[in-house]
Amino acid sequence: MQSSQTMSTRAPRQSLSSQGNIIGRASGYLWHYRSQAPLPYIFLLVATLSQLAIPRLIRSIIDAVTGGVIANSVLEALKKIPSGAMPMALPKILGFLNYPATWSLDQLSVKLLTDKANAPTQLIQAMLFIAGFAVLRGLFSFLQAYWAERNSQAVAFDLRNDLLCCQWLWLRRWRGLLNFPFV
Repeated sequence: MQSSQTMSTRAPRQSLSSQGNIIGRASGYLWHYRSQAPLPYIFLLVATLSQLAIPRLIRSIIDAVTGGVIANSVLEALKKIPSGAMPMALPKILGFLNYPATWSLDQLSVKLLTDKANAPTQLIQAMLFIAGFAVLRGLFSFLQAYWAERNSQAVAFDLRNDLLCCQWLWLRRWRGLLNFPFV
């Protein structure tokens, strides 16, 4: 009951214009570190871009696997087609695979053999790129966090020094006015 009757001792809210002034004054401390202040944002951008490359690499893994499987399946199916039916089946196969309709059976066989042979290499390359981008993302995420923390600690250090300097000056003036010899 007692607590509901007491008045709040909290300071009144500041207006928006004075809050903007506080942010401006606090940003002034960061101005002393203007050469290293943009570093966290640059590192954040690089880490984000390296993370965005991963879906594209996963797409190439899927394309390599499906391309190798399709090439292998079509090569096995081509062996089963009788030579008399090949002129009628070849345009349908080329249309299904989205290859030019002017290709011959030999051109199709060479393309499918190269797709089948290149599939494991493309798969390994994509996996290595994913691992490389993961390391890159981790490195730049660490650098972003490090430089953001370093900048904030430097600004906090400067703020504390200015506050202690002002407090020391106030204490010296107070001691001079009251003539305390022990302070």
